[in-house]
Formats: sequence, C-alpha cells, structure tokens
Amino acid sequence: MKVMLVPLHYFVSDKDGSEISWSKNIFFSLSKFVEVTAIAGKNEGLEIDAKTDAKMRLVTHPRKPNYIGLGGAYNRLLFPSWYYKTALNLMKKEKFDIIHHVLPFSPNTGNPLAIKNKIKEPFVIGPAMMPQKEMSYEEFCFWLGIKKGITSKSLYYAFKNITLIKKKEFEKTMKRVDRLICVNKETAEFYSKYIEKEKIRLIPAGIDTNKFSPKNRVERDKIRIIGAGNLISRKGFLYLIDAVKLLKDLDFELVIIGQGPEEEMLRTRARELGNKVIFKGQVPFSLIQEEYRSSDIFCNPTLSEPFGQVNLEAMACGLPVVGSNVGGLKEIITEDTGIRVEPGDVRALSEALRMLISDEKLRRKLGQAARKRAVEFYSWDVIASKYVDVYREVL
Repeated sequence: MKVMLVPLHYFVSDKDGSEISWSKNIFFSLSKFVEVTAIAGKNEGLEIDAKTDAKMRLVTHPRKPNYIGLGGAYNRLLFPSWYYKTALNLMKKEKFDIIHHVLPFSPNTGNPLAIKNKIKEPFVIGPAMMPQKEMSYEEFCFWLGIKKGITSKSLYYAFKNITLIKKKEFEKTMKRVDRLICVNKETAEFYSKYIEKEKIRLIPAGIDTNKFSPKNRVERDKIRIIGAGNLISRKGFLYLIDAVKLLKDLDFELVIIGQGPEEEMLRTRARELGNKVIFKGQVPFSLIQEEYRSSDIFCNPTLSEPFGQVNLEAMACGLPVVGSNVGGLKEIITEDTGIRVEPGDVRALSEALRMLISDEKLRRKLGQAARKRAVEFYSWDVIASKYVDVYREVL
C-alpha cells in the first residue's frame, strides 16, 4: 500500500513536542506497515537512510523556509500552494492508494487538493483535535515576538480576517473526506457538524514510549510536583499556585516549565511560597523527559484541553497525574492513573495533591498504571496500525 501524507506538517523534527512530534512519529511509525511519501515544508535534522528506510520518502521545500514568528506567518500562508503543486507533480508520475492530510488541521484549514477536486484516491484527514480557543491579542504579540501597538493590532485583525476565509476552505475540504480521524469523543462530536458521523473514527494521538519512560529515575529528598505548558490564562497555572499555598505544612517543591505572557504575574503570585516554587522557563524537548524522571507528581490545572500531550508524556515516565476534568483529559486520565478535579477548583486541586504527596504507596500504584496505560493504548506503533485499518476500510 502506497500512502501520501500531504501535508505532513510545516516542518518535521524530533526537537519539538506536541503536533511537531506527532507528525514525525506518524511518518516513521506508518512506514513499518506501508510505503509512505510525506510532504513537509522543512526537515529539521531528521536523518532518513534510503537503504534501511526504503519505505520512507520525505519531500521538503528546496528553500527551507522559516515557519516561526512574524516571517514564518507569511510562509505558512504560502505553504498550501507549495504542497499542492508538489503533490500534483508526484501524483502525475506515481499511483498512490491513499491521500492523507495529517497536520496542521482545524476549522481554519483547507487542503487545496480537495478544494480543487484533484484527489481521486480515498482521502483521510487526522489526527483532528478540538480547536483552540481564539488567541487573545496579548498572546498573539507574545508568540510572534512583536510589541503591542497600532501595527501589531492591524496584524491581529488581519489574522482574524484570514481565519474567516480559511473557514470556507475548510468546509469545501470536508465535503471530500472519506474518513476523519479524531483524537477523542469531544472532537468527534464537534466535527460531526461538518461530516457524517459514519465517516469519523476515534484514534488518539500517541507518545514515544521509548523516549518517555521511567528508566534512570532521579530520587529526591522532597516530593516534586511538575507542571508544563504555555503560561497563558487558559492553562490555569494561577489555580495551581493558589492550590499549593494551602499545602505550606508539607515538604515539597513545585516546578513550572514553560513561558508565556502570564509569567511575571505568576511569579508575583508565587512569591510568598519562596523556594517551594521554581520557574524553569522553556526546556528543550530533547531534555523534557529528564524533568519528568526527576519528579513525583504531574499536575495539569488547565481550564480547557483539546488533547493533553504533556499528560501522556508524564504518564509514560511513570508519574501519577492530577488534572482538570475537561476535554481530552477525561479520556486520558482514569481513576487508575490519576485524579481529575473540576477546573478552577483550588481546594479540590489542593486536596488531590495533598493525597498524593502524603501517600507514597498510592503514588507508585497510580504511576505504574499510568505507564502501563501509555504503552498499551498510546504507543505510536499501536496508533499507526489503527491508521492502516482505516486505510483498508476505504480502499
């Protein structure tokens, strides 16, 4: 079976987490089952040996464009027209059995191959997750690395207008889809407004269980709670800091990994806790597993969560998880692997953390079950085999 992943993503790399790591792992894991050609804007350091990886071919933009920051935003707009032309050239020369749009994907995403009716093969999209809430002006400026002002406000509103245009492209694309792969039930329910439920399949995103594992754990004198994510209001770190203020009588430390526009406010909020709270900033994806391995509890106090990749990373490293009862966390965190609390409930969050800090046996039990669940249900080879099952359905 020959499959074309178009697009795979803006760039493919093993140096970044979340969607970037998804695209890389989907590409590599699928090649164990089928012959894969992937089209991505840029290859950032991945090595593919033509002899040993005979089932893999990665096609990238010859100019190696930047897709990050303000300049990157412009290149992202040009990306669909480039992969459209590149894919058409390949499709004229070779026969593919499946065309699979991997990432990026959202209600603001269209695929020009589908829009212009160039796909005669079965067409699959996924992994799809719940769309993020609309980015605030402050977040927009932070992630593009630009100052607030008239120019940045103009760019922000232009971005919102482009989003409206993209929604029309999305609706045209959805009319051509044979199967849509959604990462959880909430996502499936959302997209059922745009596509027949019979065409939707539930397959979660995965985790590299070799990279993220409990091996070489670092034991510490005090219990270490870890939280990771962008420091924005939606992630709920404010509630986590307020929750640990109720635990002053216990011996622990809280490590927060990430950066964002709320960092200064969060630091101020945590000041009275002294050295119990440590802000580590952005940790490279290549090293993040070491942070999990030197921790005892993972906490995700988010107010909304389309999927919850960091929770899987922590679980695969053998950590029990305390997380909000929202979105993708409802399916990832079970009573055997952690504790779910209602978002924004500081007291419930504090009590869950107190329970795990005080009970080593419970921590170990939940952590071992978390690792087992990550391996059995979320390893990328398991996920890729389910993708292949979907391909066979539509052939």
